[in-house]
Amino acid sequence: MSYDIILTKWQFEVYEAFDTYRFVVVSAGRQSGKTFLGVFLLALRARQTKSINWWVSPTYQNSKIAFRRILELLQDMGAIFKTNRSELRIEFTNGSSIDFKSADREEGLRGETVDFMVIDEMGMIKRDAYQYALRGTITATRAPVLFIGTPKGKNLFYELYCKGQDSEEKDYVSFQFSSNESRYFSNEEWQEVQKLPQKIFEQEYKAKFIDDGGEVFRNVRECIKGDFDEKRLSKKTYFAGVDLAKSTDYTVICIVDQDGHVCAWDRFNDISWTIQKERIINLCTRFDAYILIDSTGLGDPILDDLSLHVRVEGYKFTNISKRQLIENLAIAVERQEVSFPEIPELLNELSVFTFDQTPGGLIRYSAPEGLHDDCVIALALAYYACHKNAGGSDIVGDIGERMEW
Repeated sequence: MSYDIILTKWQFEVYEAFDTYRFVVVSAGRQSGKTFLGVFLLALRARQTKSINWWVSPTYQNSKIAFRRILELLQDMGAIFKTNRSELRIEFTNGSSIDFKSADREEGLRGETVDFMVIDEMGMIKRDAYQYALRGTITATRAPVLFIGTPKGKNLFYELYCKGQDSEEKDYVSFQFSSNESRYFSNEEWQEVQKLPQKIFEQEYKAKFIDDGGEVFRNVRECIKGDFDEKRLSKKTYFAGVDLAKSTDYTVICIVDQDGHVCAWDRFNDISWTIQKERIINLCTRFDAYILIDSTGLGDPILDDLSLHVRVEGYKFTNISKRQLIENLAIAVERQEVSFPEIPELLNELSVFTFDQTPGGLIRYSAPEGLHDDCVIALALAYYACHKNAGGSDIVGDIGERMEW
């Protein structure tokens, strides 16, 4: 290899695969070296041949990390190049360029003709972003593509991986590598991660595609049932979960009936608190729903205002209380004790919702960096209210009365 760059055995195997295959799919565990391999291949292609090259990540923040990594690598190579940090673009003296893109804005992925592409964290890339935008940029050039990532359920990444295992798919090949196949992943660390819950270990460190789409929620698609037909409003008891927007997030209102079915839904951002409160009151009043709302931080004054108009209780988020909330919903989803219409935003959030473990051993639940979890939290709050109150008979009271838990 040139430039004194040393690849591990598995990285070199992937590098050589491009001699035979156009689409190379790599499912690899955390800290296995997949990001380094991707930026190395981009740098090599750009320096060897005048070409337009793309790195695509699920979010802008992910692309910034890769951009920083490739700058370090190019400096080690002694390469001559210009950077545009605001646009995450690198230009070379031979006319080549490397652009770092985010897949969360489809319009920014159209129009260009690309010669080589790396798609990072493929398990979190939306199907439409690839099929309707990215795929078209490589059609004219028949450009090769490296798909890398750690699995996030059986989604498009899994489908591409399966193509790579099919001998009839002549353009595809796929690989699966555990974290400990990296020279930098110590035996001691490998022993430690094996103490994690089995699903986390199998998916995150052995890079296995676990049944059903997500680290936390299983049987998600089996829970898709019914619709939002409000004409069928009955004498059932209804519960609302409300997750309030914070900065760039969304406020989400989720209403479930006593059977755990999502009957109504609203999601919005970039509007004043006054209008947000009106929308919460209007929707919840329509169902005479009992409300459980995220009252952490700025939620307290909103809770006080709402209590003058509707039946509402606050839910304070700590690491422990959030864990209880999420695990309660995860059990319900796995057992299909909750159901919902096909809501794309909710399904996407459920499919990528994740957890990690702190050095002290605590499990933390959240959306991946740069993505949202507002829909998940609103559904979790609504289901928690429903589940804890067994139909609501023990919390009926006058308007403005706080629920007793």
